[in-house]
Amino acid sequence: MPNALKLPAPLYRETQAGFVLFSGIVAEKSATTQTTNVSAELQEVFETLEQRLTGIGLAKSDVVFVRCYLSDFADFEVFNRAWAEFFGEDAPARCTVGVALLPPFRVEIEATAERPDAGNRRIPQIDRDLS
Repeated sequence: MPNALKLPAPLYRETQAGFVLFSGIVAEKSATTQTTNVSAELQEVFETLEQRLTGIGLAKSDVVFVRCYLSDFADFEVFNRAWAEFFGEDAPARCTVGVALLPPFRVEIEATAERPDAGNRRIPQIDRDLS
């Protein structure tokens, strides 16, 4: 890809432990075209999340929490419309924060999805002497 965006660090990681954590989901394709259309960037971010979910056998209904970063809080209403269109009535819990993002990105999301096949694995309790 000749116009591929060169990033100083990886922006996507996925780990599994009963939950899958997605971080650094940004609109990489939109960034390479230097678009200033936040709606297009939001569409790409949500499409990327859905692709990553389906790639490991999950659906957007498995998402239980999303943290959203906006570089311009003037985009909040546009973001809310894109959110409602993507998740519909059964949206997960969400936190939306205004931040300075690595240019040229205007939106970044992190998502936590529950793996329905993980069962109720318990973390072993650690006994500590607090006296």
